[in-house]
Amino acid sequence: MKTRLFFAALCAVTLSSCNLYYVPDDFPKEEFYSYAPYKKGDVIQFVNSNNDKLVFQIAEVQESYLRGKKGCKCGKEQIYKDVTFSKEGVNEDGKEETFVLSLSCIDRNIFNVSLRSYAQSYELNAFYEAGNRDEDIWARSFDNYKIFKSFADEIVLTQEDKPAAKVKKGQGLLWFVDETGRTWTAE
Repeated sequence: MKTRLFFAALCAVTLSSCNLYYVPDDFPKEEFYSYAPYKKGDVIQFVNSNNDKLVFQIAEVQESYLRGKKGCKCGKEQIYKDVTFSKEGVNEDGKEETFVLSLSCIDRNIFNVSLRSYAQSYELNAFYEAGNRDEDIWARSFDNYKIFKSFADEIVLTQEDKPAAKVKKGQGLLWFVDETGRTWTAE
């Protein structure tokens, strides 16, 4: 009887201590989200060298974090943040001008930051990516912590191999370049 009770207790402890997830719950979420520290309703101003101003309001902020459970075909881990900047007023076509700053880290292997324009008179499609898409994330030798080294203090996004925007931890979007080559700097 004592032996059965001992084995039942041992099985219960063993099962309750099993990790049900592919990765530990230690993703540096605060550090990741700090590249875009905005809240809905924030007003952000950018100025160029002629002292012209662009004023944007943060129209939407979406955050998502999913830690994959073993047995689920949903991957190891996905984390996202999208921030929509909306320019006050409308453009000549009567459309609202917006751009979206997006962050993602997928399976602790690919880290992306992008800045894309929507319904604007110019196309802004700046991008940064770190990681290795060809690496086998399921291999025993895969380093689940290596991608965190890509979380640099400042990240320059490029468009057509030219610097087009920069983000910084804790500050967000520092500057971006428009279609004419003018640089707009956050105030």
